[in-house]
Amino acid sequence: QLAYNKQFQLQTDLTGVAQTMMSYQPPEDLDVAQEELAEQSMPKDMKDIKSYLRFDGQRDVIDGAENAAADSAIALVQTHCSASK
Repeated sequence: QLAYNKQFQLQTDLTGVAQTMMSYQPPEDLDVAQEELAEQSMPKDMKDIKSYLRFDGQRDVIDGAENAAADSAIALVQTHCSASK
């Protein structure tokens, strides 16, 4: 369940980002040079959407939850098969 919840949260976050980016209309009097300068002065993490969404951390939680579920299933099968012999 934890893996599903994290995947759902990540999908929801990415959908919101994509919708916001697609609906963005730059102003008519946009000074491209000024925008490029502002972007270059931003810290790297602010330009990295994966960092903003804590993508790697969420992926690690999903991986851990899937591994824990698999380990529980294996333990259950081993216990059940051992008991039925």
